[in-house]
Amino acid sequence: MKKLQLSLTRQEAQLLELKGAELGYDLTKYVKFILAREAASVMEAAHPSQPQKFDQDDKIE
Repeated sequence: MKKLQLSLTRQEAQLLELKGAELGYDLTKYVKFILAREAASVMEAAHPSQPQKFDQDDKIE
């Protein structure tokens, strides 16, 4: 597992918090969701025989 630290402007954090709230996520969980969705799309592009779909409706618990 890798750890990631990033800095967001107040505006960036607020926008991400608003989008995350639509799914019931806090900022951290929503950023993890975005990264997981992007990783899944990269894997799908690299291995089209094993598609992995990630919808916004899929929630991370």
